[in-house]
Amino acid sequence: GWEEGPALVFTASIITGFAVTVTTSPATNARTMIMASPKGTYSGLFGCMAAIVRHQGPLGLFRGFAAQWARFGPYALVQFTVWEALRIVCGLRPL
Repeated sequence: GWEEGPALVFTASIITGFAVTVTTSPATNARTMIMASPKGTYSGLFGCMAAIVRHQGPLGLFRGFAAQWARFGPYALVQFTVWEALRIVCGLRPL
């Protein structure tokens, strides 16, 4: 198993940032297209997502993935590092 420490926090943060990006990228891309299009272009979030798949294929839902991961990865790294530091300061044991 993994030992408690910076390597574990770093690895967990990167994996978490990746997972967050995978799960939110389709909705983020659809939201961006809805906001950039004239009102009434799409019937809603899922209608927009269907249009993306129809015109760009399923990978179109993950367009800009690297940029989104570059946003979530560092966020998760800072968040987990702070949580770990607070856990240690408060004298709490790891789960």
